[in-house]
Order: sequence, then structure tokens, then C-alpha cells
Amino acid sequence: MDRKRSEIEKLLEDPATSFWLKAALRAALTRDPIDAERDASTLYLVLRCRAEQALKSDLATARPRRGR
Repeated sequence: MDRKRSEIEKLLEDPATSFWLKAALRAALTRDPIDAERDASTLYLVLRCRAEQALKSDLATARPRRGR
């Protein structure tokens, strides 16, 4: 019987997946899934905020100055 590989297996086997993500995923798999999901959600929010701040900063410095 052919079984579809899980998304987890696909990510772990994919050479395009970063070593950091693979390590984080392997570590999460040893934890309680509810706790791991909560921590992953928190990490997502923090990293998203950081990325948005970086983009805003980059956009602010990339704008040409007016009036000169």
C-alpha cells in the first residue's frame, strides 16, 4: 500500500529546507505537539514583527530625499 509521505518527511528530506528549519522541526517532534505548536506560533509572530521592522527600515532608508 502506497502511503503519502507526510509534510514533515518531505521537509526533512528536501535539500532546499534550511538546516535551521530541519533542526527546529526535529526538536519540535520530540515535544508535546500542543506545546510545540504554541511555541511555533509565538516564534512566527516575533519573527514576522522583526521582518516587518526590517522592511520598514529598509524602505525608509531607500527613499530618495526631497527638496535637495
